[in-house]
Amino acid sequence: MSRWPELLLEENAPLVAELCSLRESERLRPNLILGLRKRFDPELVRLALALAEARERGRKKFTRVAELLSDVEGMQVASDQRCAGHKAARFRALGCEVVYELCCGIGGDAMAYGPAIHVVLVDQDEDRLAMAKHNVSLCGGSAETLCMDVADFDASGKVLHLDPSRRYKFHGETRRSHRYREYRPGPKVIERILAEAEAACVKLGPHVEREELALSERELEILFDSRSRLQALLWTGALASRPGKVHETELAR
Repeated sequence: MSRWPELLLEENAPLVAELCSLRESERLRPNLILGLRKRFDPELVRLALALAEARERGRKKFTRVAELLSDVEGMQVASDQRCAGHKAARFRALGCEVVYELCCGIGGDAMAYGPAIHVVLVDQDEDRLAMAKHNVSLCGGSAETLCMDVADFDASGKVLHLDPSRRYKFHGETRRSHRYREYRPGPKVIERILAEAEAACVKLGPHVEREELALSERELEILFDSRSRLQALLWTGALASRPGKVHETELAR
């Protein structure tokens, strides 16, 4: 069972508040950490340190970042409010009542659905599920969790959003891949899920190699702003408003 929700308990509020009020250099002072470990569970101190760093890094992504639960990696890979809001608008326009969020992470996309859509959060990481459920409820949404490998997920007749991992380790460093075939879950699982689903959106890297994607009746939308490309979105089924097309959409900064 995840211990992240314990950071929300009243007795741990002073721990979170103190660490989140400090700059990184101040948070990592040995004497401070030693003192906190004497007052609080050492594991919760470790989590609170990660939370403080994640919230600091997420200030430009989320307006309510000071209330979110997240670790650093979860915050780094989460969709920001602009991208998530853009996608959620299309799900709402379709009249979806339930959306399955596969590889949900901290719930960056799921937070944008609001109260009109019930979200089923699917991930094999119990910590991320705990984070996502809190974050969705914080934004007025309703959610339930399903802890499992999406490779075993039955997508038959479902409407879903899938966020496969693009990160991999290379000589101890974390890198991002532009190759669809290197995503996790891999193309075989993704294609099986898309074939079963009623409608879907797959979040891809902004520079994904398009030659690897089977578009046909699918739509590829590239989100960008005045500075850079943000995401590529593969829309299928009733969510594909421009089947077979590749186009770009600019989001305001």
